[in-house]
Amino acid sequence: MHPAIRSTVNPTEISHFTALSSSWWSPNGSSRLLHLLNPLRVQYLRSHITDLSGKRALDVGCGGGIFSESLARLGCNVTGVDPTIAALKVAREHAERNRIQVDYRNEEVGSLQGTWDIVLASEVLEHVSSPKLFLQHCKDRVAPGGYLFFSTIDRTYLSWLLTILLGEKILGIVPKGTHTWSQFIKPSELQEAIGWETSVQGIGYNPLIGKWEFMATMNCSYFIIAKRPTTVQAL
Repeated sequence: MHPAIRSTVNPTEISHFTALSSSWWSPNGSSRLLHLLNPLRVQYLRSHITDLSGKRALDVGCGGGIFSESLARLGCNVTGVDPTIAALKVAREHAERNRIQVDYRNEEVGSLQGTWDIVLASEVLEHVSSPKLFLQHCKDRVAPGGYLFFSTIDRTYLSWLLTILLGEKILGIVPKGTHTWSQFIKPSELQEAIGWETSVQGIGYNPLIGKWEFMATMNCSYFIIAKRPTTVQAL
């Protein structure tokens, strides 16, 4: 990485996800909720960008490549970046076995050159050391007229109850230590920090049916998509 660029990687988070890397593609493994979430985030993305074919997409914090592969299957030219070497190894091997083309790189978003039509960071923002700097790096990688997509968790009492107490400690459907409540970000905070035209959609996991669903409220998990203006507005 260029010495002038500050890292947003949290070493504790890297250690945590390195330990989980072998189970990325196990439907009943530690990434089970991500597999279940994937159809919903693809559906939401396509509701804003109807034709993904040929779009250049950057999947930031791609992990084992669950989202990256879905985007590639839809015709995107995908670049997946992640600081976790073990996860990228799994991603590359899985893509090769399934003959899916994704450009996986062991880099941070802040060290990348160029811009993409779509920049995505799904379930990543709550795991970085500096969300503000990470967000700026992501914004810098969006081409004029392009899109920025996040899925993350609201900082509410309900999100602590559902995500940490119920999800991690009681039901065990998420590995213990995956989330830190203080690192969750409210939609209003993220909208203000992005500063572009945004749309927000609440989502929630229903353990009774084992599915993620769109929700009318945004007090737990949510999607947010923003479009970068094509021109710079005069001051």
